[in-house]
Amino acid sequence: RAGFDEVEVPDEIAVRQPESQWLARANWQANNYQKRLRQFDGL
Repeated sequence: RAGFDEVEVPDEIAVRQPESQWLARANWQANNYQKRLRQFDGL
């Protein structure tokens, strides 16, 4: 995972995706693709 302290978003994108949506995804944990890949290691 990589993180950012700040981002600049153009106004036209900010209108389409408001800050509340960005903040809702800021602390996501469940979408761990590496964990999903490991379940197929034994194939």
